[in-house]
Amino acid sequence: MISPIDQHLGERLESVQRDAADAAAQAVQTVMRQQSAKGMLASGNTVLAAEGSVATIYQEAIDQAAEFAIELAGTALPAHQSLLASFGRTLATAVLERWKLGIDRLGISDTKLIDERAKAFEARLEDIRIKSVKDFGFGMVKGARKANLTPTSSTTMHNDDPVGQKGSYPVSTEQPFSKRFGFRPDEPPITVREDSPDELRFAVVQFADDLGLSPSNARMEVCGKLLKKPDANNWSEYPNIFDEVRYLVEDAPWFKVYDIAEGFYARLAARNPDAASSCKSRVNDLFVELGIGWQMRGGVIVARGSEAFNHALEAAADLAKSSRRPTATSEIHEALRDISRRPTADVTGAIHHAMNALECVARDVTGDPKKTIGQLATELNIPKPMDTAIEKLWGFASEHGRHIREGRTPRFEEAELVVTIAAGLCSYLIRANGKL
Repeated sequence: MISPIDQHLGERLESVQRDAADAAAQAVQTVMRQQSAKGMLASGNTVLAAEGSVATIYQEAIDQAAEFAIELAGTALPAHQSLLASFGRTLATAVLERWKLGIDRLGISDTKLIDERAKAFEARLEDIRIKSVKDFGFGMVKGARKANLTPTSSTTMHNDDPVGQKGSYPVSTEQPFSKRFGFRPDEPPITVREDSPDELRFAVVQFADDLGLSPSNARMEVCGKLLKKPDANNWSEYPNIFDEVRYLVEDAPWFKVYDIAEGFYARLAARNPDAASSCKSRVNDLFVELGIGWQMRGGVIVARGSEAFNHALEAAADLAKSSRRPTATSEIHEALRDISRRPTADVTGAIHHAMNALECVARDVTGDPKKTIGQLATELNIPKPMDTAIEKLWGFASEHGRHIREGRTPRFEEAELVVTIAAGLCSYLIRANGKL
């Protein structure tokens, strides 16, 4: 027996399908009139323009159906996912038929071309359907969270196969298999800093698309970062605008790719914080897998060094902040900001700020606000012979960070070492002197 809710939903979906089919027919006619006025009626441009208009109508109808389903079903989305998938197939058949009827009237003699476009268009509609149904399984429509799911298990299975094969597939999972069971490859050494590998360029665009950032929204971000004019001839979301975004990112300067990743995160965060958080996790995992010396924190990409570097900076910043040392806290953040600058790290600035942080803490714990860290080295009660480390660190920083001379610019690895040691000493002095 069909429930009143399912019956009502079915009636609304039938109405959506009728309206979408009618709109598709009208859209094709509108395109034909516009092309006829330009003297380009029987052309490939007419076929593509009609395809884009109908695809947009199809996407809007799928989204409308999904919103109706969520409105009526609440959090019981799994029960309606197969219904939405079936609706998408039926709707695709209807709008494709309207498109074909219009195209047949053009009288284009190259029937092989029309058949190929029909197959490609059908595949395009199927891609839209699969993505929309998948998003629906996570309570998302048009990239925005519409329902908060509380699944009974980490994975819920349904019978609608997105690739048209028989069987079941997961539509809602808390974490991927590897994370649920703790499988991960050995962390490779950092070998990439001033570069953005092809795998990263591809993934940045794919992550944003998977998490609900529309191609149009992504293009606005990319064109803004690269100061490029959007291609006015690309106005259909898939594949035109999506491919335009992909090509722009593929050709962008390496450091702009990281700027674009930050921009995608910000746009996702404004619409869906959960999607932004997932974006950050995916990007950071990829950085590690590819041996890239960057990491995303709070939507900002900063330098990632050795495990000791990362831990030392985090611990020193947290301790300085909790012990009410705002100047030292600020200097630590400035050191991280300088070593994270793109396209070229400010290594001397990083050394300078790291030593400033250490000097602030040393002056505070000794109660002497005038002496330099070099003068305070013997008064800090650091166990021998480790006490000489501060003097030598001060000497290196003076030569390479504070009073730099021509031809003595430190390498990134040397700056990373100084920042790591200085941050570690800050943490030690704060803890050892009990001023938390």
